[in-house]
Amino acid sequence: MVVCHIIFIHSTDCIAAICDLSIWHPKIVLRILYFINAAPQYLAGAAMPKSLRSKGHKALIAVLVGSRKAADLRQADLARKVGWPQSIVSRIESGERRMDLVEFVQWAKAVKEDPVDLFARFARW
Repeated sequence: MVVCHIIFIHSTDCIAAICDLSIWHPKIVLRILYFINAAPQYLAGAAMPKSLRSKGHKALIAVLVGSRKAADLRQADLARKVGWPQSIVSRIESGERRMDLVEFVQWAKAVKEDPVDLFARFARW
């Protein structure tokens, strides 16, 4: 069983995507670590801590780049498979752009990996 820790949840879209993932694959148990006493400041519009270029974000990039290279794909090849411009793949891999859950699943399928297994590799990083 894989346990994924979601540290901050900012939007209802994110919560909906997480629920869809847990329904989509029963092997994942999501544990949401969200401190209730901190919630009012986030709900009031205070800035959330940034994950871009954080240690976790760098780990995700390493897993994504590794999966692409293991599939023997260039950035342009991966971009063509998912229907994105090559610049999007480049910006994700360089840490300039985040990726949402739908894009993560597209990436995993393009490199012929199970999205759950790819996410588990990231979660263990």
